[in-house]
Amino acid sequence: AQQEALIASLNEQKLELDFEELGVDMIVVDEAHKFKNIPFATKHRNVVGITPTKVTKKKKKPKKEEPPKEGEEPSEAKKKASAETEAAVSANRSFDLHMKTRWINEKYGGGIILASGTPITNSVAEVFNIGRYLNPQSLRDKGVHTFDAWAAAFGNITQTPEFAPEGGGYRMVRKFKEFVNIPELRSIVREVVDVISVDDVDIKVPEILHGKPQAIIVPQNPMVQALGQEMLMRAQNIRGGGIQTQPRNPDKTDIMVVVVSDGRNG
Repeated sequence: AQQEALIASLNEQKLELDFEELGVDMIVVDEAHKFKNIPFATKHRNVVGITPTKVTKKKKKPKKEEPPKEGEEPSEAKKKASAETEAAVSANRSFDLHMKTRWINEKYGGGIILASGTPITNSVAEVFNIGRYLNPQSLRDKGVHTFDAWAAAFGNITQTPEFAPEGGGYRMVRKFKEFVNIPELRSIVREVVDVISVDDVDIKVPEILHGKPQAIIVPQNPMVQALGQEMLMRAQNIRGGGIQTQPRNPDKTDIMVVVVSDGRNG
């Protein structure tokens, strides 16, 4: 009877523990750039350098598909799905760590260590997210704890020409191009970031031949030129609202992602 009562008591107890109940008072993360994509809200849309991500619900695992045969390229749909899945996983992983670091910061006033050789790689938003991990209170005190406030204080969004992805010319894009108020931004970053340069660790790096990079210009052959013209015409048709099929998949509608991929693979 006592054993049955003990078993019943154990069954009634909660077997899972919340993060707050584990007694964690410090988080140390190596390769922290894998957690850089914390989702954030912003009014900015279609701005190069600002790439907000979204947290997504877990989905059921899709049916296992046959891998591409040797020498066969994955389909564009599979490439796109793979990229979207990777972005979603990164956002969810970053959001999870952000929730934990927020709790640690609020309870202990610190105790977060991030280590990375590439803390900033693709987007200026990564600088903002470093502050959200390591020094959220400082961002709040300075009134830059939202991304739009931070971007208005430390960045300029300008119209700038950019080489069109399909080739054949340039296009105007909105880009988070440069930082402003750099002394103030550096002061905020230096509150929590310790930067180690090549000079600090005394690594001997070989000198570049002739003292600077050399541009090697290779003339286009007629086949590449013809492919470029094809990509340009397809892109212009898509931007103009025209509907056409893909040259290599006549049963599918042409889209810009496929045009760029065809040009890259050509």
